[in-house]
Amino acid sequence: MKDRDAAKQLGRTRASVRERRKKLGIAAYLGPRRKLWSRSEDEMLGTMPDRKLAKRLGRTEDAVTSRRVAHGIPVFKSKIHRWTSGDDKLLRSRPDGQVTLLLGVSVSAVKHRRVSLGIVQRRLKIRRWTREEDALLGTASDGKIAQHLGRDKSAVADRRRRLGIKAHRRSWTPAADALLGRMSDKDVSRRLGCTMSAIENRRTRLGIPTFDPGWKFWTSGEDKLLGTASDADIARRLGRSKSSVQTRRSKLGIEWVNPNRRGLDAAGDSVTWQGKRRGPG
Repeated sequence: MKDRDAAKQLGRTRASVRERRKKLGIAAYLGPRRKLWSRSEDEMLGTMPDRKLAKRLGRTEDAVTSRRVAHGIPVFKSKIHRWTSGDDKLLRSRPDGQVTLLLGVSVSAVKHRRVSLGIVQRRLKIRRWTREEDALLGTASDGKIAQHLGRDKSAVADRRRRLGIKAHRRSWTPAADALLGRMSDKDVSRRLGCTMSAIENRRTRLGIPTFDPGWKFWTSGEDKLLGTASDADIARRLGRSKSSVQTRRSKLGIEWVNPNRRGLDAAGDSVTWQGKRRGPG
């Protein structure tokens, strides 16, 4: 299974699972192997409906359709095409050549239907890259660049690789590191605009445990209360456990206040731990 699934099942981080797998010399799981198309299978494309051919070949209908369109083979249909509202939507959104391949009708039939409906033919526009756009590649993540330019993320990544530009890598700052473990990795990735794996790897490298919503950070105001009353009283007041209060107080080196100790009375006597009065000195 994938490292992510194994980590979830074992209750470990993805990074620790990956390191253990590499140490044992186990290759990463790449998913089920893709079944290659044979020449005989390609020759059957378009000779029958995609659904029927998919059942015969033991493939999905989407796989058969994608393969047929990629080879420019029209869909199998009877000579008389009955136009549907979905077909008409294609006329408004795609060029005639693409509609022909998708519906398996002739170019003249597509053109006749489009003209009869008064639809202007869509032209396939190719948006060329400008020097200004190329200059942005690698300065931020592909996702951010794509969002800024209004392009697809895969198109940005492909253009960057084609120009030999390395992917942008985040330089971690103290402020960014301070977010790790204080919220979920998913929330940190959204705030910083980087991947979940990058967050997880950085947090693991720094030895920071995963975010636990049941654990609260101590505030300066809470620290000031430590030692002013018994640990039990402070725990009830702050909504924390007695053990957490005791651990925090000991860590800060704050002296514990015994609830039975009254301090010095007006005569200058003190009270022992058992509550017995004793004189000064």
